[in-house]
Amino acid sequence: GALSSQAGRSHLGVLLLICYVNGTRVSINLHIIGAAGAEFASVPAFEELLHLLPSLTTLQLSFVGLNVAEDHKDDTKTQNLYTPQCCTMCTKMGRSISIATWRGPYHAYVDTKFYRIPDLAAAFHSGFAVDEVADWSPTIKYLAYAPHPTLFTAARYFEIQGEMRVWKNLGARFVKNAEVNKWKGMSPSLGVCGDKPNEVSYRNYWWYIVKQR
Repeated sequence: GALSSQAGRSHLGVLLLICYVNGTRVSINLHIIGAAGAEFASVPAFEELLHLLPSLTTLQLSFVGLNVAEDHKDDTKTQNLYTPQCCTMCTKMGRSISIATWRGPYHAYVDTKFYRIPDLAAAFHSGFAVDEVADWSPTIKYLAYAPHPTLFTAARYFEIQGEMRVWKNLGARFVKNAEVNKWKGMSPSLGVCGDKPNEVSYRNYWWYIVKQR
């Protein structure tokens, strides 16, 4: 629907800047951490990366999180693989997208045989300093010293403030400091909690990038 499409465009926008920095890459490996419904619904939007980056022929997406849809035949020792059909032009040019899904926390995924260091990881609206703090804590500690940059987004400034306190305590450094994202979602929403109860926010309103070590 419209919300899923918009979420996809917003996710795509925050990834584009990083991909343009590596604009001559033939392949890009992206990990989506804490993946849930909105990310899966936006999968078709990721094909735009193939359209916008002429050199890119292979896009590898890994969706990892506790809310990843579970295949009851499988467990955390396996991952599910998908190859969505690209558009006619991309298919003719030999371009492809591969998708892997793994149910569980990211810090556990990195210890599996499936893990490959990504070019970029992203966690959209993780809320790790506000919601499910205990579940996120081991993953956040890992990402503070991960061998790849990790992009985070948030809708509300009070979330950003909480997240920055966590990163500071961990000694993390940043490729990009927290700022308003010009590719944020287009539909506003009115906040009902936090330091400003009537604050208007957008999907992926704020973003920042944790530096790799």
